[in-house]
Amino acid sequence: MPFAKGQSGNPLGRYPSTKSIQIRAKKHAEDALGVLIEVMQDTTVSVDSRVTAANSVLDRATGKQEITQ
Repeated sequence: MPFAKGQSGNPLGRYPSTKSIQIRAKKHAEDALGVLIEVMQDTTVSVDSRVTAANSVLDRATGKQEITQ
């Protein structure tokens, strides 16, 4: 059933639990970034893991961008 023009499909907004999860995750964001950087620089882990970590760091630094040639 479509919504009327100007009517929100979600008038109550996000679920309250989503907000609390975001708050908790933000508290650990710096540590998580540190782990990604450690994995990226660790030559004892697989190349695939290092590339994945490097891509994650870049995504957070510059935003996900599509590469075109």
